[in-house]
Amino acid sequence: MHGQQSTRNRTQEQATPKLFLLMWHVGVPTNLAIIGVYAFNSEFFAIKREVWLHVSDTHHYEYDNKPPKAKICLIRTLIR
Repeated sequence: MHGQQSTRNRTQEQATPKLFLLMWHVGVPTNLAIIGVYAFNSEFFAIKREVWLHVSDTHHYEYDNKPPKAKICLIRTLIR
């Protein structure tokens, strides 16, 4: 019994690729969330500054910004 070899292959050839795949699935959404937070933060402070300087009101900003964003989304869906 002690002299017999196990039929199971004990090398871990797939360990490194699996680790990289796991790190990719965790790291990419995390980095995209960081970018999103930064972008929303800068947009929030831009709106806050405009409202504070009485350049525009919050509902005017919402009304002015929706049509360009809707056009961009429509163009993106038509391209795909």
